[in-house]
Amino acid sequence: MVGNMHGVFHWNELRARDVEKAKKYYSDLLGWTYEEVRMEEDGSLYYLCKSGDQIVAGMFEMNEQTGFPPEVPSHWLPYIEVDDVDKCLEIAKNEGSEIYFGPMDVKDVGRFAVVLDGAGAVVGLITPAKC
Repeated sequence: MVGNMHGVFHWNELRARDVEKAKKYYSDLLGWTYEEVRMEEDGSLYYLCKSGDQIVAGMFEMNEQTGFPPEVPSHWLPYIEVDDVDKCLEIAKNEGSEIYFGPMDVKDVGRFAVVLDGAGAVVGLITPAKC
């Protein structure tokens, strides 16, 4: 529910250089299965990671098509839910944060952005779409 979870971690996303290798690793390690989704924005594939029937994370291949230069390594990116991404971005800018990406709307997902926080860590902010 938008507004009821402000400040709580909402989503985790693996950005992998070798998505097939990552899928096998987490399948072997945790028993995850995957549901494939084609992204409307750029046609790339996104994988919903499932533990049993529950969706627990997302994963996609990092490459030039998805906007990542070769020197960026694979990494996990957590997203924190906020009531208003744009308002939070203004506050973040005033606090010296650098906006890495966004804000951007993704149909049926919500509005999100990625920032470099005041301590030098990268984090995503998301206002989920209303269901």
